Amino acid sequence: MERLASVLVVCVVTLLSSLPVSAQQTETFIGQPKKLMIDATPPVEVDVLETPEGTYPLKPVLPWQHLPPGTQIEVPGHKQDGVIIVPDPGKVKVLPKAVPQIFQSPVPGTTGPQRTLAILTRYSNPVVLPYTQAQWVVRVAGEVNAWLQRTSYGQTWLTGLTDETPDVTPWLTIASTNGTCTVADSFTWANQAKAAAVLTGYDPSAYDRVLIALPANLHCNWLGQALLGGPTIWFNGTVSTQTIVHEFGHSFFLRHSQGYDCRPDILDESCTIKDVGDLLDVMGRPLPDETGSNGLSPYNSVQRDRLGWFDDVRQTIGVITSSGVYHLDPYTSPGAGIKAWKVHHPTAISPESWYYVQMHQPVGDDAYLEEYADLTAGVQVHVTNPTEATTIFWLDMHPETTSWRDAALVPGERYDDPGGTLAVRVLEADATGARIAVIRAEDTLSLQLLTPWQDTLHHGDTLRIELRVLIGTQPAAGALWEWGFTIPHDPTLYRPPDETLGPDGIWRFEHTLTPDLPPGLYTIYARVSWEDQQTDIVSAQLTLQP
Repeated sequence: MERLASVLVVCVVTLLSSLPVSAQQTETFIGQPKKLMIDATPPVEVDVLETPEGTYPLKPVLPWQHLPPGTQIEVPGHKQDGVIIVPDPGKVKVLPKAVPQIFQSPVPGTTGPQRTLAILTRYSNPVVLPYTQAQWVVRVAGEVNAWLQRTSYGQTWLTGLTDETPDVTPWLTIASTNGTCTVADSFTWANQAKAAAVLTGYDPSAYDRVLIALPANLHCNWLGQALLGGPTIWFNGTVSTQTIVHEFGHSFFLRHSQGYDCRPDILDESCTIKDVGDLLDVMGRPLPDETGSNGLSPYNSVQRDRLGWFDDVRQTIGVITSSGVYHLDPYTSPGAGIKAWKVHHPTAISPESWYYVQMHQPVGDDAYLEEYADLTAGVQVHVTNPTEATTIFWLDMHPETTSWRDAALVPGERYDDPGGTLAVRVLEADATGARIAVIRAEDTLSLQLLTPWQDTLHHGDTLRIELRVLIGTQPAAGALWEWGFTIPHDPTLYRPPDETLGPDGIWRFEHTLTPDLPPGLYTIYARVSWEDQQTDIVSAQLTLQP
């Protein structure tokens, strides 16, 4: 009888597993949808559902790809091998009472102390441990923490629960082996690691970031992965500082920094996204240094702005609201100074679009760029829609080549937005920074007299003129000043040499009216040009008396 019962049980289980999805028992799961960012080659994003009972991969993918954090959804499906199978993704519903606002910038919870626990997690089968507890403390509490503090201008740093340095457990053994590596396995390992940490006296739920550090698993094709905007980060084997800060970026709700390939144009409506295509950002695929290791360039200006990491006190980012000439400090240079400019432009990729401009030099975290002169010869331009977490696009200013190592806009070159109402020209770029001219079509040139105009002067008086030229609300630095004058009883227009205005946009003239000058009516004419703008000819008159 017992043998017969066993056979029947096996038959029933086999029958159930062979049933089509529609015939299996359907449950309703409610939770927050999240993305697991698996940094394999190529990178993969997996939909998961965070429920009160645990976090489970979803199969197939959801009908929505860019739900904001905090969204609650209702998913009809069933569990199979740690995965929620969704027979009909079209029946997944967003719960109306839980719909949050659009993507928030700056992202909450990414400044200030980040309570961090690293759980050194070993499988139950024999494995080679890639590092000691002390070595991991040095890596996280030292190198990673220093990088975060440096690139956030001291606004973000790692701590433990009660100590100033992150907490790192000794190696803790979990029940799982390293015989497989599925998405469901990752969550099983994390749950087992957190349970082991609890038994050792740690409370993982009390931390902002929980790192699951695992020995190398040859079945895993990734070095690191993280829940987008979530606390849990996984590492597979020996990992670099670059990999760790990359995964911290995902935990801070940063997507990959992408290239936007619009060849043969710089930007148009038929562009291809190059995932991790930004060569100057650890959220992309930074170029190697002389040792072959990937560089540690900070998150780009779009990403840092989303995190709220630019320092308001030292004014390390500026907002352009008018045409004008603007100075950029090298992006990784120490101290105060504008490291990036941004300008709103509604015709770039959406009505909410912004351009960001930054300039890299081989200093600080960019020191390895000494070998990449083309990238440091000018400025880098990104475009983004800040209401969407996925649009962080680096533009190639030289789409006529297939390389991205010449993506910089260099002195003498100008980028015109496809809409024709915004342009950026690089005036200068060297080791000290860059000067750019930003041209907005809606801004016009205007003249502002700074000294009172005197209609009548006498021999021996001094004629003084100070006049500021504005483009929009900014000084028209570098504007071309053309002028001339006529003297009494002589129709000839006398033309002194044209002048280029300095950074303050002011034209200054001073001349003593000597007795050899004929008395009578003098007329002064002037015209100013700046980029695409030119004023009409303006004039002013004065009478010279003996």
